[in-house]
Amino acid sequence: MGFSGFAANTAPGKDDQLVIEQGGNTRYVTVSALTEAINLRVSLSGVSDDGTQTLTNNTWTQIEWRTEALDDFYTTDLSLAPGLALRVDETTAGYWLVYSSLEFAYSSANTTPRRVRILKNGTDLLSGIYQRATSASVVTDLAGQAIVKLEPHDYITVEGNQESGADLDISNGFFYAHRMAL
Repeated sequence: MGFSGFAANTAPGKDDQLVIEQGGNTRYVTVSALTEAINLRVSLSGVSDDGTQTLTNNTWTQIEWRTEALDDFYTTDLSLAPGLALRVDETTAGYWLVYSSLEFAYSSANTTPRRVRILKNGTDLLSGIYQRATSASVVTDLAGQAIVKLEPHDYITVEGNQESGADLDISNGFFYAHRMAL
C-alpha cells in the first residue's frame, strides 16, 4: 500500500489517492472515500522549542510528539500520554490509516543509513523505511504509513534511527491518523 499525489511532510489530503494491491491488481481510492471524521495530526514542534529532537547513533529513539495541531473527538492527549502519536479508547477503536514523516537534518559527517518505523503497542512493526544517504550534503525526508486495527488501549509510536556519524536532529516531524470507514 502507498500514497500518490502528495509532497514530503504533508498530510494525505482528502483527494489524495491510496494505492492498494489487491489480488495482483492495483486499485486506487481517495483518502476521503475511506476515512471518517475522526482525524489527528501531531507534530514535533512545541510552543517554546525549535521543533527538533536529537537521535543517538545506532539507537532506535521514540519520537516525542509535542503539539496536537488537529484532534477531532479528542483522540489522544499528549499531556497524559507523552510521546504517543495515537492512543485509542472504546469510542475511537477500529481501523486507522496512520502516516508519519520525519526530516533528518543535514550533516556533512553522515552518509550512513537513516531510518523511521511505526510501531503498535511499542513492539509490533507496522511500517519501516530505511535509506542509505547518497551524499553528506542532503536533508533526508523519510515517511512510513500503514492501515492497522486498534483495540481499546492500543497505541502507536514512531521511532527514528541513524547508524553512525554526527548525532543528527529530526526536524519537521509529523504524524497523521484517519479512522477508516470500515
